[in-house]
Amino acid sequence: IQKNLLKIIEKIKDNCPLATDYLGFIGYKDFYDLELGDEYTDIDLTIDYNSVYDQIKDIQEDGGDDVPEDVAGAFKKGLEKSWGNGAKIAFLITDSPCHGTEYHDLDQNNKLMKDNYPKGYYEGEEDFEKIDIKHVVKEFAERDIFLVCFNILKFTDKMFKKFHDIYRDEKKSELFSIEKYKKNIDKIIIQKATDLMKEKEKKFEETGVRRKKRNYVMYEAKLGTETTTDI
Repeated sequence: IQKNLLKIIEKIKDNCPLATDYLGFIGYKDFYDLELGDEYTDIDLTIDYNSVYDQIKDIQEDGGDDVPEDVAGAFKKGLEKSWGNGAKIAFLITDSPCHGTEYHDLDQNNKLMKDNYPKGYYEGEEDFEKIDIKHVVKEFAERDIFLVCFNILKFTDKMFKKFHDIYRDEKKSELFSIEKYKKNIDKIIIQKATDLMKEKEKKFEETGVRRKKRNYVMYEAKLGTETTTDI
């Protein structure tokens, strides 16, 4: 995705010429890396696509000390983005679930596969925030952020189902999608963003109201070397 980022943006702009497209990025690792001060690559929404590309083009997946990653922290970062009132879409690309045994079926008796934070949050120093993933995903739904989750490995199946249930409970199922991670992922991203933006444009035309800002955020997990799959 990094290599084709600018082409993806240009294609979306071609499909939706009336939109002003804002792009952001959150690369995340895990609590282990949080202690080292190296968990996030966090880029706010911007129209400077070249700057985003330059900052993420060489990102490698590393870090972490177990299979799950700090997905909750990434969502929290996403809520802090300067979202506008137009079409909002976030792409979650990961092959690992969030922490918390409620969200995965990893074998807690297997040292190589277990979740080191089964309660779902970091239990270290007091100044580290305990983030409830249900709350942050619920707020995504409440803010009408279309969430597209790319399913790479079976480890994330249960987590994505839980996320869908949260959107469903908020009566926002139409703003949630699970997609298989395939070679044509670029086309899927372009199509999802284009469809959402055109739908918003249609609504604005019907109501006579136009918003100036359309934006989307890409998430990519930076996974631990012992558990990672090439993305």
